[in-house]
Amino acid sequence: MARVTAPKEVEVGPYYYEVLMNATARIGLGSDFGDSDHDLLQIRINCDRSFQVQQEVMVHETLHAALNVCALDEMLGEDKSEDVVRRLAPVLTAILKKNPRWVAFVVAGK
Repeated sequence: MARVTAPKEVEVGPYYYEVLMNATARIGLGSDFGDSDHDLLQIRINCDRSFQVQQEVMVHETLHAALNVCALDEMLGEDKSEDVVRRLAPVLTAILKKNPRWVAFVVAGK
């Protein structure tokens, strides 16, 4: 089966976050798995991690972007925001991967 490549951007609310998953992003991350910059509208993912980890990190960082758009990150504070995302990301990733018919139903048009 052909390997799926990461999107170049992800739309979160009214914003388009650029997705960076390359050597340049990896250098900036060091040993981190990924991060998101809400001022620059960027999500960076460490390309040295396994494909499955990259998938979960994509969901994790996109959730951070969603919390930022909703201003929930400010309401929760940095520690609680990270805790919420850390708990939700693996579960949401599993839901998306294990339920393709559910995903198709949710994203379908009229």
